[in-house]
Amino acid sequence: MKDAGVKNVITVEELSNQLPKSIKKVLLDGDSFLRYSNCLNPRINFDECDLAYVIYTSGSTGNPKGVMVKNKNITRLILSAREVFNFTNNDVWTMFHSYAFDYSVWELWGALLNGAKVIILPYKVTRDDKVHIIV
Repeated sequence: MKDAGVKNVITVEELSNQLPKSIKKVLLDGDSFLRYSNCLNPRINFDECDLAYVIYTSGSTGNPKGVMVKNKNITRLILSAREVFNFTNNDVWTMFHSYAFDYSVWELWGALLNGAKVIILPYKVTRDDKVHIIV
């Protein structure tokens, strides 16, 4: 967190005390978040060159480094795939990778940017070969 210069974290109250006091916390189960979540069609201004996220990877060097991914990179990925796979808002996507792994961007934003449904599977379910999911 120090290396990344993290200033804000979205979390839940139960985990918030594990974070440094210097970090601003937005609690998913807190009053401030509930005020935001009750807004219909909130106006959020962002640019395609704004960062969507930074993911840490060891890459080939073994030294962790942040890779910056812009909004336009995610949009390009999903919109170009839409043309190939004919995604629609009737599709159902599953998210079974960890959100800390960059493939989860495809699973989550692929669904959301196509107006589709995304089902976030619990880790234990993704590792159980006896579980069959029927949507």
